[in-house]
Amino acid sequence: MSTPHDIPNKTPRKSRATQRVRDSAPSDRTQTPDHSRTFRTHAGEGIADSRNIPAYLLLLIAFVLLAVTLTVLGYGFTGWAMIAGPICAVCFIVGFTWIVLERRRVKHMEGKRLADPEGH
Repeated sequence: MSTPHDIPNKTPRKSRATQRVRDSAPSDRTQTPDHSRTFRTHAGEGIADSRNIPAYLLLLIAFVLLAVTLTVLGYGFTGWAMIAGPICAVCFIVGFTWIVLERRRVKHMEGKRLADPEGH
């Protein structure tokens, strides 16, 4: 008759790589950036911070409208260019300003100014 001590353990063993990833993973997934795996202070912040998404969309729209404006000017449709050009400029200015203000807000929370020199 076998005893519980005679039965080998049937649990699968985890590889060392899996264990290292699990050990280095932050316990709180909302922590940005992950300081244990990067040396840059704001790595991935533009993607993780959802306040930047509208600004990126505005810049995307601005670049698409720039292409549309140049195309319609090439074909001679100046009326459409007079519509798409100013909308392109407004989207670019608002998107860029939004990103700068958001960056300034993050720097202010750290007690720094936007113009403080930092090396990468």
